[in-house]
Amino acid sequence: MTGRTIIIGASHAGVAVAAKLRAHAPDASITLISAEDNFPVQRPVLSKAYLSGKSTLDYIYLRAPEWYADNNIELMRGTKVASIDAVTKSIALADGSALKYDNLVIATGATPRRLPAEIGGHLPNVFVVRDLGNAD
Repeated sequence: MTGRTIIIGASHAGVAVAAKLRAHAPDASITLISAEDNFPVQRPVLSKAYLSGKSTLDYIYLRAPEWYADNNIELMRGTKVASIDAVTKSIALADGSALKYDNLVIATGATPRRLPAEIGGHLPNVFVVRDLGNAD
């Protein structure tokens, strides 16, 4: 794969794509964009073992924080994509900047659904645990 590959979404799928691409294309330009401020984490462990105190932060990372730099993968944390222009092969970021790409992977995953109000979703002690900030 040649040129710059941008991966939007840094959960399991996005990080796995970055790792496989790096393994198959050692010189590829790879940018991984995460809306979250923290390093990518394992969501099932986050909402169970980490939240209960049975797991440490180091254990829940998908990859060690230094892995991204060691593998020449640009990890843009706390970055939101505002739009994609497939014609110009560019993405606009929420901060007003833009990035060009040759290859684009959209690995944004899903949005958690809250419980309906009639079965307790409106209660003050019912939370969505989607990222490290929610768990902390």
